[in-house]
Amino acid sequence: MSSSSDEDALIDEEEKVKRSFSAYKWPLVASLAVELLWCSSLSSWLRVNDIRYAGGGFVRGEEERIEEGVSHDVHDVVPKCWCVFVLCLSARACVFFAWQKHCWRLADSTFSGLYMFFSSIQWPIYVFCYYVLLNNISEMKATPEVQVSSPSEVFHDMILSNKTARMDGTTTMFMPDCLKFYSPTECVSRINLEVHCNQEFDPYQCSGYTRIGHQQGSVKCCVKTKFSVYVPSEIVPPTGYSMSTLASLFTVLSTLAIWWAMNNTPMLPSWGTAASFTSGVWLDIMDSVTFLQTYATNKAIINPKHGITADGSACQVSLIMYRAVMSTAFIAFISSILAPIVYTLCRKTNKEDVVSSGRTVDETLANAADCVRLLDIEQAGKLVSEAVELQQEQYWKESEGKSEEISVLVFPEDSVFDTSPSRKHLSSSISALSPEDEARPAVALRQQHGFYNVEYTDNQEPASETNIPVHRLRPDMQVSHEACGPQ
Repeated sequence: MSSSSDEDALIDEEEKVKRSFSAYKWPLVASLAVELLWCSSLSSWLRVNDIRYAGGGFVRGEEERIEEGVSHDVHDVVPKCWCVFVLCLSARACVFFAWQKHCWRLADSTFSGLYMFFSSIQWPIYVFCYYVLLNNISEMKATPEVQVSSPSEVFHDMILSNKTARMDGTTTMFMPDCLKFYSPTECVSRINLEVHCNQEFDPYQCSGYTRIGHQQGSVKCCVKTKFSVYVPSEIVPPTGYSMSTLASLFTVLSTLAIWWAMNNTPMLPSWGTAASFTSGVWLDIMDSVTFLQTYATNKAIINPKHGITADGSACQVSLIMYRAVMSTAFIAFISSILAPIVYTLCRKTNKEDVVSSGRTVDETLANAADCVRLLDIEQAGKLVSEAVELQQEQYWKESEGKSEEISVLVFPEDSVFDTSPSRKHLSSSISALSPEDEARPAVALRQQHGFYNVEYTDNQEPASETNIPVHRLRPDMQVSHEACGPQ
């Protein structure tokens, strides 16, 4: 008998675990797939831009010289991403095993909080690694710009600069057609474009000059060097997409994976107040991600870090704005993730305390959805009714032990009340609260469903009573309508 009971308990435990993870299986698979895409994309992107791989290998005898100081990944971001992936995956497996074996007699909420942590904390790390690697790979290029412009009256001629007229002036032709019949000098001479120098050469403001004009009328026109930040190779093989596009996509998918981890924790459902809390946190996560994607690549934030102004001119290197923006974004991102985790850890609740039934609301609704897809209307209706009953039971349990003191009037045991729900009855009941009814003012505190403990406030005996049935109580309307509460 003992062996049989142990075997039944083991089967029940396995069935419990199976049901718990049935609804979470596909979100878990999708989250792991996004993690692999993050790590593999960063690795592939680094391989394209890293000097170590540019020649396809090392030259014999020069390994040390080539290896030293040429890698763009100076902070070893990519290996750390893979380590985070393996660590979080292993930690989730350990937490699941400990929860299954009821190790250390911890509450389900504790295991759930730990599982949420190792299912969520890696996502801001991946995003952070991307921006660190972007900073390491980015390079600067200089482009000389001659400070000239064309007057507005000849702007139309500039647009038509690839056209010229036939010698008879009747029709027009493109420059390649003109060169078939006339010499280059004749074709070029028919295009008369005028440009003006906007700024003459100043050795303190210009990096060089070029002459504009003819002979005596020529002037030294300023040439300014404009700097810009660029990535040598944006494409991530073998996708054909740029890393910035993939990073934006993966960041959005990361927020979705965090949402799954917060709301579909198999060890403890987030119902009632917990579900409301995590729903609010979702907006905080989206706000922090939007803030990060908006400002992390903004020229006004990035360029000063490289000693460039927003318009590309040289300036002193300043890291203040970049560090402030990135610190604010990641502190907000990580804080919004940690908030529901800490909340779950502090719940100190077991799954059996949340729902006494062997099934959960989420499991029942998932089964009902399957029945709807199979057009099994009868079974779907039964499962929906069961889900409603389970949710009512959940609300009932959450309301226990959360009673508040209420100002009431306590009537004698022999008082008779009309129980018909009518306005006439309501008004008569309120008006009937007179001294001759011997109703005593008191403060009631619910003890259990349908019974209250009361403490009288009229300084008479007895001063208190217990287990007063709810039908003997009526709300003290005068006290409840005072602006500042009971006097």
